[in-house]
Order: sequence, then structure tokens, then C-alpha cells
Amino acid sequence: MTLQSDQNLGIQANDDLPYYIDALLPTSKPRWNAGSPLGTPVTIRYSFMQTKPASSQWQDWDDFQPFTEEQKEYTRQALELYSDISGITFVEDSVPQSGGQIQFGYIDIPNYGGWSTGVGSDTQNSYIWIDTNRSNLAPGTRGYYLLLHEIGHSLGLKHTFTGDSTLPTEEDSYQYSNMSYTEHPDMPDARPETPQLYDIAAIQHLYGTNNNTRSGNNFYSWATDATFIETIWDGGGTDTIIAANQTRNVEINLKPGSFSSIGSYDGSNAKNNLAIAYGDQNNIIENAIGGSGNDVIRGNNADNELYGSNGNDYIFGDLGGDTISGGDGDDSLYGGGGNDSILGGAGDDTLNGWYGDDTLRGESGNDTLNGSYGDDYLSGGSGNDSLLGGEGSDTLYGGNNNDYLFGDIGNDTLDGGYGSDSLYGGGGDDSVLG
Repeated sequence: MTLQSDQNLGIQANDDLPYYIDALLPTSKPRWNAGSPLGTPVTIRYSFMQTKPASSQWQDWDDFQPFTEEQKEYTRQALELYSDISGITFVEDSVPQSGGQIQFGYIDIPNYGGWSTGVGSDTQNSYIWIDTNRSNLAPGTRGYYLLLHEIGHSLGLKHTFTGDSTLPTEEDSYQYSNMSYTEHPDMPDARPETPQLYDIAAIQHLYGTNNNTRSGNNFYSWATDATFIETIWDGGGTDTIIAANQTRNVEINLKPGSFSSIGSYDGSNAKNNLAIAYGDQNNIIENAIGGSGNDVIRGNNADNELYGSNGNDYIFGDLGGDTISGGDGDDSLYGGGGNDSILGGAGDDTLNGWYGDDTLRGESGNDTLNGSYGDDYLSGGSGNDSLLGGEGSDTLYGGNNNDYLFGDIGNDTLDGGYGSDSLYGGGGDDSVLG
């Protein structure tokens, strides 16, 4: 099987592709499964060259070197990353120089760190060359990025900045795609360790998705102050991003196609270094745990469990019936849509249920609770709390200390609990117990 193009097979390109996929595909749309529908799984053989093959393309390139066993292992890891996200199965030829459909070798490449052939060709398999100056292929290095980049070419991807369709300038970087030449704008010396957000989308367009990858209940975490650039593809289950060991401020966004900021870079906080791949309801990350800094955590359309831990955190549940807990610190917690359960924890917290029938518990500290819309239950806990029911038939309980309760619109039930409380029913037929 050779890398062929849809155009030569009479298959028309999809004019309705998202711009970020179209920007990564050559006009000829070459792919290893040409002749079959887009998204069809495919098996691709690969091998490691032991001698320099004869070809006019590289006859003037010198210093051929075969991969070492360590370099082969890193290459296998890189190929596995592409298998993890797609319907591609890579099979290593057991006989060296047997002519795998993709072949790897080292050579002195003038003016380039890597080179891949075969894209756009109807007759030729793909050779991937890495320049001899890039001997370190460990994840996170320039060499590993080159592997990911050249493998992308060998599978049918083009550069983000060439051809009729390109990425917008503000997105043309490693943050979005390994097929870019531009460094991550916020972490210029860091290198991606996975296929990136747009790479995954384009490869899955060509070869389908792999929902067997990390299909259980997975936990994603990184070393304290780690420096990395990655994109998560998750095949299913109930999953959690854990930043509990992080001492710097983190930002976690669980929306598919969004970016989070976890770890460090050059002595400061990392920024936009973790993406969550696009997918369907099977491919989302449901839960998140913050660290000891002042964190920002945003949920998605699922029923999320979001925990701020220490620090003065901002948490927004978005859609779904979310469970939100601020932990220690003065937190700002927002449920969004859905029937949410929000716990302030220690500190002077602000809780807002927004839409849905929400349960808000301030717990300790002087808290402010706002039910907003829906039939909500608000409990101040200990401390001098302010409770506002908002619209709907709400139940407000002050708890200990001196509380302020205002039912607002709807038929509300107000109970001040202990302490010297101020209770106001507002509009509607209210029940007030001092």
C-alpha cells in the first residue's frame, strides 16, 4: 500500500471541514487508506533503515546512521501516540531494511532538522530522516518534536502555513499543532510531547478515532512544577485532572478544544500548555482538582466534580449537574446551568447557583450565597452570612451567627437559625422563622 491521494481516486474533498483540519491537509489529501471512506482504520508497516537507500532525493546527503536501540524505542513511543488517537495500527517489520511503508534513519540534512518524503506522491512510500545533530529523541526534546512532526507528514499532514488553507497567525504555533514551525508563544523553549489539538482532529478525520485508549476511569497528573506541552485524548470513563500537588496557580478548563495552564516554565507559571482534544460525549474529562494556589477551574456540559483545594479559587461548573467545593480560602463558586451542589468550605466564600435547582452550603466563614434562578436551598453554616434566594421558591437557612436572609421573588421559606438574624421575604407568599 502506498500513500495515495483522494483526487487521483476521484474522491472529492469535504468543503465543510473545520478550518483547523483543512489547514493541515494538502490539496491532494493524501492518506494511507485512500480508496476507502475517510475515517477507515488502516495498518501501516514501518522499519528502521540499516543502510542508505539509493535515491536521487538524498544522494548528496552524507553521514547516514541507523537508529540506536534507544532511538528506536522513542520512535515506537511516538508512533503509539498516533495509534492512541486514531484507527492506525503500526506494525514493525522484523527484518531490517525490509522496506516498511514508513522507514526511519539518521542523515546529515542541510538546513533542516528532519525530512519526510511521500506526502503527495501516488507511487512512493515514506522515508523519515532525522538530522544527525538531533541524537536525543526523548520526549520533550527538539528531536522528539521532529519525530512527531515528520510522522505527521508521513501520515498526510502538511505545514500549518503553506498551501491554500493555513492557520490564523495567532494559532500557528506548537500550542495548536506540531505541523507549525512557530514556538509556543508563552513557552518558546518547550516542545510538545504529544500530537497537538489540531493534529489529532486532522488525523482522526483521515483515519477515525480510537475510543479504546484510556477508556476507563483515568487520572491525569504531572510532577510539581513540571514543564510540558500536551493534548489529552481520552476514550471514555469518568476522568479527573489532578493538580493537587501543584503550588503555583493553575487554570483548568474541561471544555473540549480548550487549554489549561498547569506546571511551570522558566520560573513562572506555565500558560496554555495542556489541551483537551475534540470529541463526543465519550471523550470528555469530567472532574478536576486544583492545587494550593489561587486556581481557576471551569467545567463542561457533563456532571462535573470540581474541587479547588487550598487558595482563593474561582470555579465555574457550566452546564450539567455539578458538585463544586471550594476547599480552604476565599473562593468564588458558580454553578452555571443544571442542578448543582456547591460547598464553600473554609474561608469567606461567594456562592452563586445560577440556573437550576441548586443546593448551596457556605460552611465556615462569612459567606455570600445567591441562589439566582430555580428552587434553591441555601445554608449559611457558621459565620455571618448573607443569603439571597433570587427567583423561584427557595429555602434559606442561616445557621450559626448573625445572618442576613432575603428570599426575593417566589414563595420562600426563611429560617435564621441561631444568632441575631435579619430576615426579609421579598415578593411572594413567604414563611419566615427568626
